[in-house]
Amino acid sequence: GNATDVGDLHHTSGTTSIMGFSAETYGYYAGAQNPYSNVIGRFAYASSASGADVGDLTVARAIAGNCSATDYGYSGGGWSGSASNVIDRFQFQASSNATDVGDITESKRAHGGTSSTTHGYCAGGRLQDNSHSNVIDKFQFQASANATDVGDLTLARQWISNAQY
Repeated sequence: GNATDVGDLHHTSGTTSIMGFSAETYGYYAGAQNPYSNVIGRFAYASSASGADVGDLTVARAIAGNCSATDYGYSGGGWSGSASNVIDRFQFQASSNATDVGDITESKRAHGGTSSTTHGYCAGGRLQDNSHSNVIDKFQFQASANATDVGDLTLARQWISNAQY
């Protein structure tokens, strides 16, 4: 069927390149571009209501690789006028700010983020010098640690779609 409008995002700034995250009972969104934003918002799946501001990323940015674990949302890299390598983590079900828990191996943006039940992955992307990356990074959800390079895409590319477990 067709989609219906059930509410609005609550964003104090930024209108494009917003990251999305999935939890059991809430949808989350974070960051934005035009202008850059650090807002973390959420909306309940079970009701028709607008989103609410529940915290902040460590850095205002957009187009990062986003991953969803059971209890946390993760944002790796992104863009805020320059490329970032920061991995932020914020807790689902709580109104709190994100914390910096590590770094991906390259400062990049417009890369794909995907999740298993235990790890987050950031693949491809656009580097600071505007070249494209083929690197696949992997980081563990239950540890505060840097990502490791675990492989390469067949082609260096950017604007890769995200997928969650």
